[in-house]
Amino acid sequence: MNVVSSNEPRTRNTRAWFAATLTGVVIPVSVLVWLFFTSSPLALAGGPVFTLGLMGVGIIGAAAAGRFRVGVLMAQANAACLLALAIALGLPALPHLMPVGVVMIIASLSFAARGALFAKTLTHKAWLMALFVVLGEASVLLIAAMFPGILPDWFLALLPAQWANIAIQTALAGAGMLPAASALLALAGTAATTLLAARLWFRRWPYPLMFTAWLGLSAVVYFSVAGSSSAGVEPTQRFEAVIPTVEQETNYIWRNLQDIPFFEENGYQVSLPDGVLIAALKDKARAGALNDEHYLALQTFMKEGVYRDEDYRRGYDKIVAVLPSLEKMVSTIEAQDYEWGFRVHARYPIMLTLYGPGGSYDPDSGTITMLTDTQGGFRQYANPLNTLIHEVVHIGIEESIVRQFSVPHGLKERLVDTFVTLHFAEALPDYRVQQMGDQEIDREFDDLESLERLPEIMSEFLSR
Repeated sequence: MNVVSSNEPRTRNTRAWFAATLTGVVIPVSVLVWLFFTSSPLALAGGPVFTLGLMGVGIIGAAAAGRFRVGVLMAQANAACLLALAIALGLPALPHLMPVGVVMIIASLSFAARGALFAKTLTHKAWLMALFVVLGEASVLLIAAMFPGILPDWFLALLPAQWANIAIQTALAGAGMLPAASALLALAGTAATTLLAARLWFRRWPYPLMFTAWLGLSAVVYFSVAGSSSAGVEPTQRFEAVIPTVEQETNYIWRNLQDIPFFEENGYQVSLPDGVLIAALKDKARAGALNDEHYLALQTFMKEGVYRDEDYRRGYDKIVAVLPSLEKMVSTIEAQDYEWGFRVHARYPIMLTLYGPGGSYDPDSGTITMLTDTQGGFRQYANPLNTLIHEVVHIGIEESIVRQFSVPHGLKERLVDTFVTLHFAEALPDYRVQQMGDQEIDREFDDLESLERLPEIMSEFLSR
């Protein structure tokens, strides 16, 4: 689509292309490299980095070339290169590549459309306006990232850069497109109305149409994902992902070794370090003969040959990326204000581990243990948000429901799965109900309101 006719060939405007390269390529690449060398979570910064890359190349490129499709193709190529670089630097492998691709394409279309409009209306000065817009919106994202909560939600919801930010961060976190549907709708709607305005600019009505659409789509974003800050991230105060020290990991392995007879008797698969020492310690555990000397040997083994901080980094990045979504989910449950007392902790430490039988929780301290691997994988789900909210619900109902009514293990798991699906089926499309517990209890839960009667339901059901 050629939207401009001008005597000045925009493809030869070196200043414009320098601006596009600087804002869309050099700065995002520099940020990714800096995050890598400072051991910062790449996944958490993915939203603003990719948004800047798409804006810089998409808006300025389309404005400089005077062609919508040039901006789209350049933005998509730049996004692919940035994504490849991020993965090479340690961004956790994406569990679902298609949602990320779709989000990048829609954002590219939206940004390139704005550049095409500038080219139609401002001719050879279009790239200057494009640069001004890119720097302005990027500055807002930077302020929101550095000072969470300082900018009002309604203001952030007005920015197309923030829409892209939310959608990209959601996709990178493995949550798919549905949680960011409003942001994608806003990006697509803006692209359509902007291109229409560019084509019909010299008539009277395109500008009011574009302005009305922008306000309406901003309202959609605000009311559906209000509260998002840079990268679609809110400051999370309750949750903290923790990479264990060598001492903490050694203690955890030791506790699992002591429980080897139980695990083997009940068919649990327990991940432990490889080596002759571990095999010998398992034999000692089976014989009930573990002692302090064995613990010291394990400690030396971990410090000198096994433990590496970087082995936890990819799993850590994935968890950090979903913490804002987890925070919102807990706030949603909290807002229900269940009279029977769903317990919400002030802090939930999330301890990563490479060992043990899987995830676990401590209802008294709020600690959640997440089993990961060196590639950032997790058991059962690629997206750790599924497991994290599962464990949070376990903690929430442990005292008031599970202990109160002596709920058996299988039924407890089914109850937690039911609770999660009733609350978050749309946000967690991959969440699965385990085939555990008595399925007859499913008939008691038709909707969210039925959870208000949870104590009565459990009392009646368990007394049958």
